[in-house]
Amino acid sequence: MLAPGSGAAWAAKIGARSALIERLIRDSRALPKVSQRIDFISGKLLGIRYQANTLIGGPKHPEKFVVRDDAFDCVTFCEVVSSELNDPELERGLVQRVLQFQFEVRDDVEAITTTKPIDFFPA
Repeated sequence: MLAPGSGAAWAAKIGARSALIERLIRDSRALPKVSQRIDFISGKLLGIRYQANTLIGGPKHPEKFVVRDDAFDCVTFCEVVSSELNDPELERGLVQRVLQFQFEVRDDVEAITTTKPIDFFPA
């Protein structure tokens, strides 16, 4: 985790992290589709460890845009790949809900990327 320290060392860490993110964005621009760019960048960041409370802000404090390549604490990408719901508003709501998922901090869990189907059955 990055934390303020001695000036030069802190600046070097921030500079290296910023350079990595900037390089990934720059390299992804060669890909024609946004979905390919997202796959490229997220593929390079697979395996990053979970850490709670990496975001800045909340209900009582202004939020700040945070880009990290060393830790995450939320679901960062979710999309509806196929659906028979025929309800775009419900699909958008489901995606927004999944993006709010947060997980408990655990050192004994390996980082994974996964696909989770959501099945709805008639009432």
